[in-house]
Amino acid sequence: GGKLANPAGKVLITKVAAERNILHWACNMAGCTKEELAAARSPGQTQFWQIYAMSDLDVTAREIKQAIALGCKGFALTVDGVYMGKRERDLRLAAAQSGDDDEEGGGGVSAQRSPLSLKFSWTTVVEWLRSLTDLPIAVKAIQTHEDAALRLTHGVQGVCLSNHGGRQLEGRPSATETLVSIRKHFPTVFDKCEVIVDGGVTRGTSVVKALALGATAAGIGRPFLFALPYGQAGVRKAIEIMYKEVETTMALLGVTVVDQLRPEHVRSYSCFLSCLYRLIG
Repeated sequence: GGKLANPAGKVLITKVAAERNILHWACNMAGCTKEELAAARSPGQTQFWQIYAMSDLDVTAREIKQAIALGCKGFALTVDGVYMGKRERDLRLAAAQSGDDDEEGGGGVSAQRSPLSLKFSWTTVVEWLRSLTDLPIAVKAIQTHEDAALRLTHGVQGVCLSNHGGRQLEGRPSATETLVSIRKHFPTVFDKCEVIVDGGVTRGTSVVKALALGATAAGIGRPFLFALPYGQAGVRKAIEIMYKEVETTMALLGVTVVDQLRPEHVRSYSCFLSCLYRLIG
């Protein structure tokens, strides 16, 4: 959570997001309470609450109702956390803090069940959420074009393409790879819902690539974590840098508005390899 970098944590991000009219996603793992984040919001500010469907669904239902009462404008359900991945940095940190240098602590960890529900399919999860709210719903951590296409028949308003920062399962496709796959196999998805990309977005060039390939928006996380030690001014500066990089990249591509961006503006890895083979062939 943001409090790793600043005691005020996501409260500062909420305030700066309001200044720049940026959609802010917050969740119960943010280190701040819903009440703290609600108090930091500006009137009319759009904030989504990211949820994990717990095995005791009554707990999650109460959380959703609390978020609605506090003025959240929509929800994002994370769907890739049923088991905890092997997060080696976390394991090393835990071993260092405990003073346990047993090899089993680093290499012999088996999959750990997280306290999330296993009951859901696309149909049942949307029905359950719709029984609680009519606010916009996004599904976070979509990683295949097939799942993105299923959105068309289940009526959620958005999908977030994400591989959880690569921390859950090594070798999973990046959000950009999934974005390209959707464009190839089910391009109608882009006309029917909001498509958000997250994971590895640390520069304005990454934002422009996502937009050119059809994404509605790009999610930014780690740059704000690095900016938070400098307080609200640091977060504001991080956004200014990102905006300037987007502006510069678009200017160098010869476009003046986002709608002019096209997939042709992005050189793919396969194109790079083809050029390389011609050079060394």
